[in-house]
Amino acid sequence: MKSKELKEILVSTPEHVIVIDVREPDEFAEAPLLFDHRGYYNLPLGLVCSLPKEELIARLEEVAGKSNKTLDDVTLVVSCRSGGRSSLAQERLRAHGVEVENLEGGYLGW
Repeated sequence: MKSKELKEILVSTPEHVIVIDVREPDEFAEAPLLFDHRGYYNLPLGLVCSLPKEELIARLEEVAGKSNKTLDDVTLVVSCRSGGRSSLAQERLRAHGVEVENLEGGYLGW
């Protein structure tokens, strides 16, 4: 997903998008991609890759539930600094049957 597409969704239907930032917590805190979107969360790539399928999906469902949604109700987007780690996260999530978009260029492309 290109930055322009995500920005359009955030303006038109922000309640229907969840952005998972897979950078490390210090990177996430130092330079957040979004400041005022309640559907923006940090889940480092190490956790995405190491959590068992059931636990990973449960965490994502929990995040969606904070907006009274399910994963099927939202566009899930993964992001990182430049797009590499989020691409790996996207592969992992898709292998678990989760529909997910990767923010092209990540934070730097934003």
